[in-house]
Amino acid sequence: MKTHLIAYKRMPVWNRETVPTEITHKHNTKVGT
Repeated sequence: MKTHLIAYKRMPVWNRETVPTEITHKHNTKVGT
């Protein structure tokens, strides 16, 4: 569980404006849309 906490802390906090476009692109691409 300690490793999970460390990994979580290392991950940057993303907001709507700070989230990379690549991630939003992947999430927005759905089959049939």
